[in-house]
Amino acid sequence: MKKQFLIILTFGIIFLGFHFGLNQILAKGNMMITKLLKINAFVFGLTFLFFAMFNFLNKKKTKSPFLFLSLNFAKGLACLIFLFPIIKNYNSSELHYILHFFMVYFAYLFVEIYVLLKLKD
Repeated sequence: MKKQFLIILTFGIIFLGFHFGLNQILAKGNMMITKLLKINAFVFGLTFLFFAMFNFLNKKKTKSPFLFLSLNFAKGLACLIFLFPIIKNYNSSELHYILHFFMVYFAYLFVEIYVLLKLKD
């Protein structure tokens, strides 16, 4: 369990640096650092909460195959709530923000799947 959290923390730090560097190089820094930090912190927090809930429910002998699916569905709803103010007041300049968000979300999702498949207890 500690190994899962260590991998997620390490990935989070590395990906934040990568995301910041990619924004500076490709997008010429058109997105504010605070927005990048906000996106990464939110998705990192969701991923951390996902693993905490997943491990807690697995210890309670809940071995349902729908556990991963239901937790990811809850994550998806949280992401929609997070993005709702931007989508509601959408203009073309906010497209970068939404694309950055989904890039981070899917990167963390791939790491989640990797960790769950490779590091089963």
